[in-house]
Amino acid sequence: MSTEKDVYEWIMVDNELKDLATKMQTLKERKQLLHIKIITAAKETDNMRTILESRKGNIRINEYKTYSPLTIKYVEARLQELIQNPSHAKSILDYLKRKRDIKSFLEIKRL
Repeated sequence: MSTEKDVYEWIMVDNELKDLATKMQTLKERKQLLHIKIITAAKETDNMRTILESRKGNIRINEYKTYSPLTIKYVEARLQELIQNPSHAKSILDYLKRKRDIKSFLEIKRL
C-alpha cells in the first residue's frame, strides 16, 4: 500500500471517528439528563440503596468519593503549610518537578 493511500485511509478513519465522537457526545448528554432525573426521583422516594430494574437490565445507585488530583499548585500549598522555610519548600517542589517521568511519542495531526 502506498503512503498516499495510507494517508487517505487515515483521513477517512479520522472523519469516521469525528462523526462517532459527535454522536457519543449527544448520547452522553442524554444519559446525563436521565441520570439527573433518576437520582432526583430516587432522593424523593428515599430509594438510594436499591436496585432499579428495567427490561434491558438493572442499575444500582451508589455513592462514592474521589480524591482531587495532586497538582503542582496543591503540592506547593501543602509543602508551604508543612515546612516553615519557604526556600526549603520551593527546593523540594523544584526537585519533584525535575524528577517527573517524561514520555515522548510521535503523533499525526490533521491540518
